[in-house]
Amino acid sequence: MKTIKNIAFGVFALIGLMANPVLADDNEVLLDQEGDNLTLTILQAGYGNTLSGNATQGADLTLTGSNLILDLIQDGNSNDMFGSWVLDGTGTSVLDFYYLGDSNIWDMNIGASGSSDYADMLVDIQGDANLFDVDIGSSASAEYLNFDLVILGDRNDFDGSFTNSNVWAAQGQGES
Repeated sequence: MKTIKNIAFGVFALIGLMANPVLADDNEVLLDQEGDNLTLTILQAGYGNTLSGNATQGADLTLTGSNLILDLIQDGNSNDMFGSWVLDGTGTSVLDFYYLGDSNIWDMNIGASGSSDYADMLVDIQGDANLFDVDIGSSASAEYLNFDLVILGDRNDFDGSFTNSNVWAAQGQGES
């Protein structure tokens, strides 16, 4: 009789787990990378996700090298990414960022130490009340920067500082 009760309890517990989907929010990707020829794709879906340097969020992520390819997709609300980047070398580094959602934070400093030359960036932001602070080429110029920015939504706050002798393009739509 005790065995039947244990089996019945196990079956009902399993059904209960299957009825409630497991949600994956508050994911943290911690990145401290030095070296050339990195190819990395990160997809964070949900809310409260972070791309940073350490678990306490007390350090910026570090990405240093040349010939880097990074695709970051943060799909959801209240996600953030912050870090310092050095894009040294003669090879082009390709950085593609896609933000879909509201109340996201993007705080990036490229070239605070070292170079940020030859960066090719595509940034697509769709959502409302997002906050972005982007500095490129603060210590050394971003001489061959190719920066494409699309912002769609309302009440987005974008603060950018670029040290670049070449042209960059931006496009926005929505209400401030």
